[in-house]
Amino acid sequence: MGYQLNNSSVQTMAPELCQTELVKEDRMENNLSLHCWLKLLTKEYTMEFQGDNSSLVVRILIACVYSIVCALGLVGNSLALYLLHSRYRQKQSSINCFVMGLAITDLQFVLTLPFWAVDTVLDFRWPFGRVMCKIVSTVTTMNMYASVFFLTAMSIARYYSISSALKMHSRRAAATRAKWTSLGIWFVSLLATLPHAIYSTSVEVSDEELCLVRFTETGSWDPQLLLGLYHLQKVLLGFLLPLIIISVCYLLLLRVILSRRITSAAGPEVEQGRQKRRIDIMGGAHKV
Repeated sequence: MGYQLNNSSVQTMAPELCQTELVKEDRMENNLSLHCWLKLLTKEYTMEFQGDNSSLVVRILIACVYSIVCALGLVGNSLALYLLHSRYRQKQSSINCFVMGLAITDLQFVLTLPFWAVDTVLDFRWPFGRVMCKIVSTVTTMNMYASVFFLTAMSIARYYSISSALKMHSRRAAATRAKWTSLGIWFVSLLATLPHAIYSTSVEVSDEELCLVRFTETGSWDPQLLLGLYHLQKVLLGFLLPLIIISVCYLLLLRVILSRRITSAAGPEVEQGRQKRRIDIMGGAHKV
């Protein structure tokens, strides 16, 4: 059977007719007409091109967001470190020490964003090599842990400072404890990042180099089991435990504030009665 190929016949070919020929081709094992082949191939290519185009636009938008966050983060965190450093000399406090640690972690994180922006634009193909993959991904993960730990430490320090506001404390001693706590936070963050630092690498997948975490078979340990334990550690240490500690600190802080507000709302008579009892006790002790 012969067919003539022209533009009008291809354009006027109804989709229902091509669908009918597809059914006949399945049943009778005959060849499709050349009109239908061209129409189906053109439609499939157009859909694939439109899909790639929209995906590219989304990836470019994500990379632009990364670039803007990087620029703003560099300026903001550098300015915060400068102001905190100049203020820390005059007023040493644990909160300022933890805020400085948080600013350092944020500054290190935004320095890795240009690499991830390029990786996103290239459809997650890593062009920087295996060494840079290990360095950038390790720094990113370590700063994730450190930032969460510093936020947790700030919540604890804020509760402690407000709950013990009436007690006498040495600012120098509090600042020294905060420095040692900050060193401990960096050490724990480094320990938590060790699995990522060891197993992060660039891998060839379908002739494309990807930067990811790959657990190899080591003895009796299943790589899937190691991957599951790794993600469980990230959820527990990076989210669940800090969330519980921060929530408990703010609930206790709310209780302290409410109890003090109730005490202050009781009126000056209660306070005068307390002062009178104190005077009586001191007078009795003096007589003795």
